[in-house]
Amino acid sequence: MTRPPEDATAAPALPDLADHARAGCYPLAPLHLAALRDAAHRQRYHLAEIDCEGCTDKTQLLALTARQMRLPEYFGRNWDALYDCLTDPAALPIAPGHVLLFTRTQTLRQHAPEALATLREVCADAAEEARAQMPPRPLWTFLLTD
Repeated sequence: MTRPPEDATAAPALPDLADHARAGCYPLAPLHLAALRDAAHRQRYHLAEIDCEGCTDKTQLLALTARQMRLPEYFGRNWDALYDCLTDPAALPIAPGHVLLFTRTQTLRQHAPEALATLREVCADAAEEARAQMPPRPLWTFLLTD
């Protein structure tokens, strides 16, 4: 049987959250949202949904992230502090892994695209560090595509 050509505009598949080696930062199509929530629940991962509606800058983004991730009071609200907290198991809720899901990022993309780009870099770097820890602690970040 001949398969139809793959649609280049099709949403990328949701990575397997059980594959810790692939933990990192990914775009997420809305059609995969329920599957992501189910997969995080099955893995017993802490899922933090960060609703960025109306968020226009780095300061607001870091404050939202701190609140939804339940970061410690000493969190310094800068990119280095976010990396430090994401790579410190004692700074995060107790769970075998963590999923950060950023939703409604349109305003942020319009007003502070550099903040979103830096967030992706910090989360990707933190995921790499978390994989190297013993025991590995997967850190997944998803940015919902709107």
